[in-house]
Amino acid sequence: TQIENKTTIDSFSKSEFGSASYKIKITQDNNVYTSNLSLMIDDESINVSESDVITNFSGEIANITFEENSGIISLCVTPVSAAVTVRYFRTALKA
Repeated sequence: TQIENKTTIDSFSKSEFGSASYKIKITQDNNVYTSNLSLMIDDESINVSESDVITNFSGEIANITFEENSGIISLCVTPVSAAVTVRYFRTALKA
């Protein structure tokens, strides 16, 4: 809760999982953003698809990124202007 800077929310080993899905909810005061994120990981890239976006405002409250470092895939959230709260659920399939 109250994430103010770029923060790693979750991480997993690229060698262990070949795909993952996230249900994510980001809130900032009364603003709410939810979506589903699907990932397919191969030797060269992280392929991401976002769907089922539901929000009650027109701006951005946070940037969501997936990053790889030494075989670890990380879900990162960076607030745009003020602190946010992030909740998520991950489902992943073995590589």
